[in-house]
Amino acid sequence: MKETRIYKQINNCSISADIYYTGSNSPIIMYIHYGALIFGTREWLPMEQIECFTNAGFSLVNIV
Repeated sequence: MKETRIYKQINNCSISADIYYTGSNSPIIMYIHYGALIFGTREWLPMEQIECFTNAGFSLVNIV
């Protein structure tokens, strides 16, 4: 299950994270895509990779 949250906001600029939570005792992977906040999107992370991480018991936080 994906939840999107704003984790940083300055003036009219919001930076969000997609959170794939698998449970309170799960290890967490922080995924930060390349692009230096200039180009790119959280949607670049393939669903197959998300499912691989979460099926292995990891929670995933995908930022930028």
